[in-house]
Amino acid sequence: MAPESTRSGAVGVILPEDWFAIPLTDDTARTRAVAALVERQLDGTHAGPALRRDLHDQLKSQTAAARHAGGWLMAISLMRVRGAPVPASLVCAREGGAGLPGRTLEEIFDDLSREGGPTATVDAARGPWSTVVRRVVEPADGSSDSTQTPQLTATYYLDPGDGHGVIVLAFASPALDLRDGLLKLFDTVAMGVQRLSDGG
Repeated sequence: MAPESTRSGAVGVILPEDWFAIPLTDDTARTRAVAALVERQLDGTHAGPALRRDLHDQLKSQTAAARHAGGWLMAISLMRVRGAPVPASLVCAREGGAGLPGRTLEEIFDDLSREGGPTATVDAARGPWSTVVRRVVEPADGSSDSTQTPQLTATYYLDPGDGHGVIVLAFASPALDLRDGLLKLFDTVAMGVQRLSDGG
């Protein structure tokens, strides 16, 4: 199966083939995708109606929240390593653009650097046609918040210069033992964002 290209304006995000894309801007398409993902995740199991309904409601709530926050795409990892699932998610959004005020990448880098935090790192690298700003946050050692699952998060900011604002790619995963491999994968997706007018 070829990688899937999902679009915002004239920009495409290429996902690994074992990630499931959920479009957020079209309610009908989002509803269909959520239902299809539930069937995909529970395929081959003996899950009853209650579990299916709970998973459907959870995904419906997550996608609605992502859309409310300005997201245009959510993607869920269906990857497996040595037979074990590798949970991870991605939400793609835009900051500013279309006549709305937005920060430059330099301002974003400065703001994130000032926010700091003992488990946060901020860096920048040259992307295919833009600087890519990355902020990685890892759970603090000994964190004891039992109400939330510790997550590795990696958020990328890049400006395709298409007038629709800075692209924000927000990854998250509780698979902390796979940190290095996941960050390498997240980097690859962020660096692979294409301007479709360039032939992507």
